[in-house]
Amino acid sequence: MRTMQKSGRRKMAYRKAGIFFLITVLAFSHCPGQDPAPAPGAPVKMSPEAAVLQKLLTAGQINPGIDYMRKKLAEDPENDRLRYALGLLQFTRAVERLSQSWYRYGLRPPPEFARELPFLRLPVALNPSPEEADHAAIRGVLQTFLDDLARCRATLGGMKDESASMPVRLGLVRLDLDGDGQAGDGEMLWNIVSRIMQADLPPETVESFVIEFDAADAYWLRGYSHIMSALLEFWLAHDDAELFSATAHLFFERPNPAHDFLLEERADARAPGRRVVPRHFFDAAALVHGMISLPLKEPARMHAVLEHLRQVTAMSRESWRCCMAETDNANEWIPNPKQSSVIPGAKVTPEMIRQWMAMLDELDAILKGEKLIAFWRGSQPRGVNIKKVFENPADFDLILWIQGTAAEPYLEYGPLTDPSFWRQLTESFNGRFVPYAIWFN
Repeated sequence: MRTMQKSGRRKMAYRKAGIFFLITVLAFSHCPGQDPAPAPGAPVKMSPEAAVLQKLLTAGQINPGIDYMRKKLAEDPENDRLRYALGLLQFTRAVERLSQSWYRYGLRPPPEFARELPFLRLPVALNPSPEEADHAAIRGVLQTFLDDLARCRATLGGMKDESASMPVRLGLVRLDLDGDGQAGDGEMLWNIVSRIMQADLPPETVESFVIEFDAADAYWLRGYSHIMSALLEFWLAHDDAELFSATAHLFFERPNPAHDFLLEERADARAPGRRVVPRHFFDAAALVHGMISLPLKEPARMHAVLEHLRQVTAMSRESWRCCMAETDNANEWIPNPKQSSVIPGAKVTPEMIRQWMAMLDELDAILKGEKLIAFWRGSQPRGVNIKKVFENPADFDLILWIQGTAAEPYLEYGPLTDPSFWRQLTESFNGRFVPYAIWFN
């Protein structure tokens, strides 16, 4: 019962992470299941650039929109509203292209034990005629998503005008999820989210829900893309070919290589009243076995992971610097303590911000190797140098990390991060640190 309660609280936390976050939650994290009842935004006056952006997003014209904004930006390179609009379109395109790739390769609903894996959460329709999904092709999909995120960051990184803002009626955004060249009503973002959340909202609520993305949110999005890029780089740094061969049938309609007996059992399971061997237990074991023991393939990518993580803390600092300087209260995604958020019931206190900034200091020290993570075995006060884990990577083996021998090359004597600091941090967020961390980024 206690485990079920914890699971329920964890899922509830993710549900309240917000509407904009759900764009990537669908690809990245837990499946929401409750209506967050987004509050109607305050009246907003759209700039000409924002009006064009909204028109493009509502029509699902993402690629033409990118071309249009690039052209306009070339004509007016100092216009950061155009640059902001282009960055938002590029991020939307990254998510859309990932969805289209999954449709192309026949992504199927994964079994219950695999439904929280990153980047496989997009609600892709079943493709009746998918292409074969081989290992190289799927790694290519992840690399393309990684490249798309980098393009978005590069665009937003060129912004200098911190007064630039971009209000968006986010629920009206349409995505061409299956790559058929059309973005219909069923592919409207709020309809997608509603299906995932199993909740309906009246059209007038969706129409009136606005997020006014400002300079703080541009830094936030850059930081969030660094988190996703760190995960992607970590995965691509390792050789998952054997894991793919053993478990691709769980995720794709036509895996290559295909083990016929696995596909046959999958087909048998669809027959009503047909009982088969509880294969999911063995498939889950194979998936876990493959994920906790991965040979290193491209060490340079681990260096990139470290840099992405450092950029996450840097972008968070910049985001909060801009946020705390704001004096308005206009459809805020992340508010300062004197503002209100578009997310109902989401409050930010000065103590939360103080503790968050202290956490960024602590994370920076850990990523620089100035503080160590305490090693749990032995009588000596040693710790793991996380910086060296990424700078001198080895094959990943979770069991050996838990047992301790995998950590040995990275053990040092020095200042340790204090567990009491992390306990105090959790208490400052009333025990809801995880959902706030997802939101704050």
